[in-house]
Amino acid sequence: MTDAPITIAAPNRAFDTPATPGTSPEGRAFTACASALGSSRLVVASGRPLTQGDLQTLASLYQSGGATAAQAKLDSIFGTSPRVWAKELALLCDDLAKSTIAPGKDLVVSTAVEERLTVDGGYGGSPDPIAFTVRPSSAGVTLPPPPKASPGFGLKIGATDPFLTQTMQAAVAPAARRVAAHPPAFGLPLLSTSPLWTQAMQLDGRVGLEVKGSPAAALRAFEADPKGLRLDCNGATQLVFYLALRDALGEAAFDRYCAAHGGMIITSTTYAGALGATMDTVRERGRFDPGAMPPIFNASSDADGSWRAHAMKPGDAAYFDNPGVTPEGHAAGWRGENVIYLGNGMYFGHPLGIVSHDAIVKHLLDNAAPGSHVFLPEELARLSPARDG
Repeated sequence: MTDAPITIAAPNRAFDTPATPGTSPEGRAFTACASALGSSRLVVASGRPLTQGDLQTLASLYQSGGATAAQAKLDSIFGTSPRVWAKELALLCDDLAKSTIAPGKDLVVSTAVEERLTVDGGYGGSPDPIAFTVRPSSAGVTLPPPPKASPGFGLKIGATDPFLTQTMQAAVAPAARRVAAHPPAFGLPLLSTSPLWTQAMQLDGRVGLEVKGSPAAALRAFEADPKGLRLDCNGATQLVFYLALRDALGEAAFDRYCAAHGGMIITSTTYAGALGATMDTVRERGRFDPGAMPPIFNASSDADGSWRAHAMKPGDAAYFDNPGVTPEGHAAGWRGENVIYLGNGMYFGHPLGIVSHDAIVKHLLDNAAPGSHVFLPEELARLSPARDG
């Protein structure tokens, strides 16, 4: 029997949970939603599901430490790339509290709703209804583990240590060049012949790779047998970032870092595991295009000059979007190309190797309908390691 979806017909732009003296509207919303949720779970992002206890904790944090404390708790659960905003989640919970929720279920929001929760003012910014897919909690989906408390390995990383952050960023381009020289196999689903890697279903239903054991040993296994690992373009960029982290931290600290932040996971979509806590999304809209439109590339242009000058730094990840891809091109994996910028107008992309932006665009347009354009959206992903104290 299929569970009926729960639908919020008109998302609230403001809180309507009854007021209680001395409480915040966000805290009241989380408390009311926790009561309605019971033994069910709320799945709103590519991390572990939120339980009744999580919502009660968020409510308590709003009362004791305010929005900053609650946001820090959410960041520890989901990471910051992208960040799930506490106020947007509270508005959703305010609406969900009025629904009847069967016990023992997972309530799963769509990707479109996830995106609205990662934009300040995004939840109530659209009149579109919100539908939750409802499934038994024993649906069999292997979810990425939550970030664990740091074991404390003597490293202060993140905003408290800009030198180490810069060291990690500087390690990305050399790692990309090594992978380009000795690349993994190309394709989907992601696959490894090494017993150190295992396939696991991710939250979006796609197959990812997780390391069972030492992440540093898994990277050594790749370096010894690159073709024993099969990755798409996104998986290859994630591999590069893990190599850069290892090179900057050293193997022992790298293993402890991964253990503290959800393990070593490579997916064909979003960042997960330790990368979910490490990568930061940087929006550059308006810095290179006052019309807020992404630059349009064609095979003969050099339209990204201002982008490189004002936004991209060596080691940044970006995505060339090819919406006009043909069915044959889509099947071959050319819906777009995830890349890492290396500087001097050159990029790493898998399986293309080290190429210019013109070469990437030409390859994508060769797999697109006549008259198509390739776009470079305004988002970058950049190493911004989780802070340990």
